[in-house]
Amino acid sequence: MQKQRRLLFARNVFLFIIFVCFGVIIVTEKASGLLIPRVKTKMEDYLSSNYAEIQDTLKTDTVTYDKTIYKMKVTNDKNKDHFFYICYSEKKMTDTYKEDYLEGKQLFKKITKNLEKSIRSKTNQSVTVEVISTLDNFTEIVKDRIIKEDNLLELKFYTIKKELPINDWTAKTITTEIIETMNKFIDKNITPKNYTFIITNKEDISESIEISNITEEFIDNKDNRQIIEDIMSDNNSKLVKTNKIKYKFLNEEE
Repeated sequence: MQKQRRLLFARNVFLFIIFVCFGVIIVTEKASGLLIPRVKTKMEDYLSSNYAEIQDTLKTDTVTYDKTIYKMKVTNDKNKDHFFYICYSEKKMTDTYKEDYLEGKQLFKKITKNLEKSIRSKTNQSVTVEVISTLDNFTEIVKDRIIKEDNLLELKFYTIKKELPINDWTAKTITTEIIETMNKFIDKNITPKNYTFIITNKEDISESIEISNITEEFIDNKDNRQIIEDIMSDNNSKLVKTNKIKYKFLNEEE
């Protein structure tokens, strides 16, 4: 009987602790929700103090609360995908301005997906698009066009990365495939800053070369086949260097 009483007492204590814990959580969550208007005011003051020079171009969203962190999304008035967050936790204000907004991380994430989709639609070619630099490294006129997403396929601010499986593993065939592929893009007014091609031998798929920084000038370059021959021979020749082309052999030990 005494043992049963001890067990019953222990169970009641346990249930009481659980009840108190849940009560504290509920009260905390409700109290945190009530503080949202006050926190938003603090966040808007923080925005005015730190980013006054661009504040007129920004729009603020509602403040959310999750896992002890208040968060407010701040968006560019020209593009909803160009944004950063202001966060408040433990009486400390932080933001993601530098990476997400100044450098354009969030914007470029969406833009590259859109460009890949558009290229696939126009050419039936699957590619990877990579922006050549962070947003803050572009001139103001280019930056403005990027933010407005104004005819970006023709703006030379990105690289197209494309895999090319080759049947005939010769410099002549590889050169021809590269030029024909580039012309398909040019015909659709798709003009990246440069191309990166991953050339793979269909007869031996472990034989693969990544060739980068190929520009449109390669098409009319009288030495284009020699450049590819030098690369295939792992000869980083003066010709390769002069044309600023880089390469590396894949699937090999370093």
